[in-house]
Amino acid sequence: MNTGEMSVGNMGSNIVQNYTVMGDSVNLASRLEGINKEYGTRIVISEFTYNDVKEAFTAREIDRVRVKGKLEPVRIFELVCEGAAKDKTAELMASFQMGYDLYHQKRFAEAKEVFEKAQSNWGAEEPVSQLYIERCQEYLDSPPPPDWDGVYVMKTK
Repeated sequence: MNTGEMSVGNMGSNIVQNYTVMGDSVNLASRLEGINKEYGTRIVISEFTYNDVKEAFTAREIDRVRVKGKLEPVRIFELVCEGAAKDKTAELMASFQMGYDLYHQKRFAEAKEVFEKAQSNWGAEEPVSQLYIERCQEYLDSPPPPDWDGVYVMKTK
């Protein structure tokens, strides 16, 4: 999901028209829909939508991505629940956040340990933590360049 300006209405020529929606905000929303598959999530929202719903919903930041066709990175969030997270969910989110912060500080060995612990405490496979475990291992095997900014570049639409 994404929030932003877009054009909505009948578009086309005098001969053929379709009711549609167009604009950069729509394109980003479309890219986010595809991101769900890669992260194993059900609902991903952009930072723009998060800013509008953060008082009513709990979401966790899961990455900073640069989608195909865009230069500026976008923070993306997984929508977790309506209202405040409770008990185990809040604890697991805090654990994930710790790993996420360590990852962005290039402390990949520590981050990997935190994500592995979060993964085991989740009680079931937690695909976002698993993704970060794999990324941390890749960076431990082959460190990122010095100018690495932690932004993941999406290669597909």
